[in-house]
Amino acid sequence: MEFVLVVKEVILWIVLLMAVWAVLGFGIVHENERVVKILLGRPYAVVESGWFWIPFGIAWVRRYTTKVVELVIARRDVERKIVKDEQGRALPAGGFITAAGEVTAGIKKITAGPVNIGVTLSFRFNWPADYKELLQCVKLLPSPEKIEDLTDIFHEIILDEARGVGSKMTYIEILSERKQFAQKIRDAVVKGDASELLIKTGLKHSTQVVIDHIDVPKETLDAIDDEEAKRLQAEGVRREAEGKRDKQKLEGEGFAAAYKAIKAEGPEAMQLESLRTLREMAQGTSNTIFFPLEAIQKLFGNFLKK
Repeated sequence: MEFVLVVKEVILWIVLLMAVWAVLGFGIVHENERVVKILLGRPYAVVESGWFWIPFGIAWVRRYTTKVVELVIARRDVERKIVKDEQGRALPAGGFITAAGEVTAGIKKITAGPVNIGVTLSFRFNWPADYKELLQCVKLLPSPEKIEDLTDIFHEIILDEARGVGSKMTYIEILSERKQFAQKIRDAVVKGDASELLIKTGLKHSTQVVIDHIDVPKETLDAIDDEEAKRLQAEGVRREAEGKRDKQKLEGEGFAAAYKAIKAEGPEAMQLESLRTLREMAQGTSNTIFFPLEAIQKLFGNFLKK
């Protein structure tokens, strides 16, 4: 009789434990996400909405947002350390060195580069809607919650493509053809080393480019005549309004982080810089002078295309 009671008690505990195990396996798909169920390391199902169940302890899930994911590939305020390119030239993190070329400033022809250009690169994508492609993402990419690991996957690939495009253009060409420059980078990413991974995972993606700064050679500044300097000073009062406009544009494109990265140079600091003459800014012993993008656009406003 006592043995029977023990058996019944054991069975009761087993039933209770099974019930707890079953309850722990339930989950719910939140708004704006899909869930991939993974059993013993292999993805096997996608849940679009509502409740789901997995065998607790031997299965788990990954949650994929349906919203746009943005990875900051390069930004100048993350690290300003200097590395070297193949020719031993200084190359700022999150930037590249342009090609050399000629440009007319006033009555003189001067060399346009090579110069350092700092950029913010953002890789934006949506996780694929297709069931099979989303399962491939589980196999080929880190967890969607591990943003740093995802960034590491694309960082060097995209940055190398941007440097490859930028090194074939002068900085004058880049400034005067900013949209074309950004499109060339996007095309290079699609056709480059990332292409196979992008095709297999089906990521709907785009690469966004924001030029942060250009280190302008002093000889370029020296070639600008006094009349151009006066014109720049007169236009200084417009900087604040333009700074606000650019802020709205950047935030509208999802680049609030990029705006914060360049906030130190605008608009107040840029307005102060515009009140100095170019001659004064060119004084000193350094070979280059740091300029935010808007100051460059004003500096070469007489021959840059808008």
